[in-house]
Amino acid sequence: MSEWISVDDGLPSDMFDWVLVFSDGDMGLKGYTKDKGFYDPYPSVSNLSGYSEITHWMPLPEPPKGGE
Repeated sequence: MSEWISVDDGLPSDMFDWVLVFSDGDMGLKGYTKDKGFYDPYPSVSNLSGYSEITHWMPLPEPPKGGE
């Protein structure tokens, strides 16, 4: 399982399009690119659209394999 990564220790590479983020005691889903940084692709439904500082992030886990 992935561990939280401080933004002070590094940011996602371009291979991470979607990441789980932590800010002000809340978690949510954000997009990330080197050009945009963290962004809300759907700001009207994001639970982190109003937060100004993301402190930690982690890549999304791999989806389940098959029907197991």
